[in-house]
Amino acid sequence: MAKISERLNKVGNVLVHEYKPDRRYCRDSVTVTYATAGAADMEVGEVLILDAGKYRELVAGDDAGIASAVLGVLIDDTIEELQAADEALGSPTGDVTAAILNRGPAAVKRVGINSGGAAIAGVIANLEAAGIDVSDVASVKTASRLS
Repeated sequence: MAKISERLNKVGNVLVHEYKPDRRYCRDSVTVTYATAGAADMEVGEVLILDAGKYRELVAGDDAGIASAVLGVLIDDTIEELQAADEALGSPTGDVTAAILNRGPAAVKRVGINSGGAAIAGVIANLEAAGIDVSDVASVKTASRLS
């Protein structure tokens, strides 16, 4: 289990603004499948796609339907602990309940989101259609990681 300070991405590196966070206006707790073929370990900032009633990580093959897909951005700092707890079960389900940002008005940092190999332009257009602005704002720490 990684400590928050050891994680590559944190909510502060992803989320710029969220309307009424105390009322969870822009976010929902949803079922997230973390054991998707071809997907990497899940972390904050992953763009998720609704697939058969559950959210899963985007993969490169999702490009075709990205314009009409239901997307969300994973913003739950406990995702690694949730995944570890599920894997510790005798028969893990591969699913956890986690918080995602799935509607606006909200804003995320472009450098903080991970589209999992799907075309980023389509992902950004989809998120912005849902009221989630994808900005080029970057923290000093994130900007130094990109150079």
